Amino acid sequence: MSRLFQVNNSMVSSKTVFMPGIGDVLLSKNKQSRGISIKVKVGGKIRVSLPWRASFSEAETFLIKKQDWIKSAIEKMAELSNNRSTIFDQNKENVTLFHHLEIATHESNQILLRVSGNIISVKHPLSIDVKDQMVQDAIKKGILFAMKREAKKYLPLRLKELAVEKGLHYNRVSIRDTKTRWGSCSGTNNINLSLHLMKLPLHLIDYVILHELAHTIHKNHSRDFWNYLEVLSENSKNSVKEMKHYSTQL
Repeated sequence: MSRLFQVNNSMVSSKTVFMPGIGDVLLSKNKQSRGISIKVKVGGKIRVSLPWRASFSEAETFLIKKQDWIKSAIEKMAELSNNRSTIFDQNKENVTLFHHLEIATHESNQILLRVSGNIISVKHPLSIDVKDQMVQDAIKKGILFAMKREAKKYLPLRLKELAVEKGLHYNRVSIRDTKTRWGSCSGTNNINLSLHLMKLPLHLIDYVILHELAHTIHKNHSRDFWNYLEVLSENSKNSVKEMKHYSTQL
């Protein structure tokens, strides 16, 4: 089972715990509550309400049993939140790890897209605003193309390097345009990595890769898994928190 790390216990009626793989969770006693319930809010904030007479240890045990459901709920909430379109303009230059975005206007009546070197270049007519859906679609197409190219070149090599460094073995690696997961590891140690990893800083890319490599030894998110991951990736708890600021959605 996953281990919960206490962060704050200054109030009798509430307590904050850290749940590996999920983050901080607020446990709150409520005189109106008849049972233990979990709410996942926008931004991934999690609150557990429990009856006044219930113990916090009961709530923690309930959390561990429901951790798969919680992760699924967080993913769905993130997907709903990210359905709001991101506007790419001149202020969003660094859009992937190795490519930056350049947007300009020109006198032609066509939208031109070019990915060359480390530049994603989009030119649109003066008569069309950069926020126009056609322009945004062209920009996103360029970003996706750049990420695919980066991911296929960088991720398999980095996975191999970290596996050799840590003395771990995997079967095959696939790079996919996943919408909810950064990576996964099958029961036969086939590792899937999201091309959207190329939007992350290098240390977080390494964290995700090491997370999946840890699954070649421990197939679930047990206490042993998180302890082992902490050995592979120092400050993994901080990395979990940092990952909440990023999304697989484009």
